[in-house]
Amino acid sequence: MDDPLVVGIRWGLYLTLSATFGVPLFALVSIAPAHRDALPLRTIVGLSAAAALGLSLLGWIAMTAAMAGKPLAGVTRDDLGAMIAMPGLGASWLIRIAALVVVLGASIARFQRMLLAVGVALGAVALGSLAWVGHGAAGDGIAGPLHLAADGVHLLAAGVWTGALIALSLLLWRAARDVSVVEVTHAALSSFGRAGTIIVAAIVGSGLVNSWVLIGPGQVLDLPGTLWGRLLLAKLALFAAMLGLAGLNRWVLTPALGRNPVTIAPATVLRLRRSVMVEAGAVFTVLALVAWLGTLSPSALN
Repeated sequence: MDDPLVVGIRWGLYLTLSATFGVPLFALVSIAPAHRDALPLRTIVGLSAAAALGLSLLGWIAMTAAMAGKPLAGVTRDDLGAMIAMPGLGASWLIRIAALVVVLGASIARFQRMLLAVGVALGAVALGSLAWVGHGAAGDGIAGPLHLAADGVHLLAAGVWTGALIALSLLLWRAARDVSVVEVTHAALSSFGRAGTIIVAAIVGSGLVNSWVLIGPGQVLDLPGTLWGRLLLAKLALFAAMLGLAGLNRWVLTPALGRNPVTIAPATVLRLRRSVMVEAGAVFTVLALVAWLGTLSPSALN
């Protein structure tokens, strides 16, 4: 089901759901309550939830059309109903829609603390529901539930990283124009840096489980011979580059930002901003590769 429209929708869902979940989690963990107004949280969470809601509806139609071999305009209510009735897949879609509606409602309300709690909790549910439309939902036997759980952990950990990069990009953009935001940005970077080790461990650990189930150690050398394998290798290369940039930010640029805000901060903020933007670009590209990988079958390796 290598459909460009389906791939684009999947990429959009990964990005918007990561923002819905990851940005409020970053604000809750890395920014003191008194300084959370440095981020336009209601706008970010509301827009990302609304976009994810629209993409979920469009994705359901596009996936139904692709599986039925019909154009979008040819999809009938019976076709959509049949997809809703599919075990696991239909329930995950309905749960995602319900979660996003509640998050969108919370973003309209003016209670920031409620928005953060709802965004984190239901954003995690909505993002985790994508595991049911990936390879993890197709497994059986003992490996099936393990693969599905690893997919969920992988999605949530990647969502935290993506959401944090979106939030940091906005903070650094403000810090370059307002020196009063520099201290808030430095504190947020320092706090997130400490959590980064856990996030990387979750991504690597769940990725290894997924690779063991989908590929197995005997097929690693066959990866360059298939499109699925080449896309996976490209994803791993970008992930390695992201780790390098994250290390530069954490151990070089972030400490430099805190040494002398008056004389050093402007140049350091600019370097951090460039580094975070490159890292965010790598993340967005990885999400595109993941969206494409999810529409292809790794069975050619076996």
